[in-house]
Amino acid sequence: MNIEKAKEISSSSNWAEILVELDSWIREQESKLRTCVPEDLSRIQGNIQLLERVKQLPQVVIDREE
Repeated sequence: MNIEKAKEISSSSNWAEILVELDSWIREQESKLRTCVPEDLSRIQGNIQLLERVKQLPQVVIDREE
């Protein structure tokens, strides 16, 4: 992805809708943290970190290309 495309994506209404869905998925994972067994803690935290990283995708590309 190039910087122009990343800027276009980050300002689109479709991206805003994707962010809402990702936030929903993150909340779901966060709720699992309350009752998970210790063996699942790292996996759930990793899922949350990955989803948070995906939310930053356009900005990651912009930062990389600048």
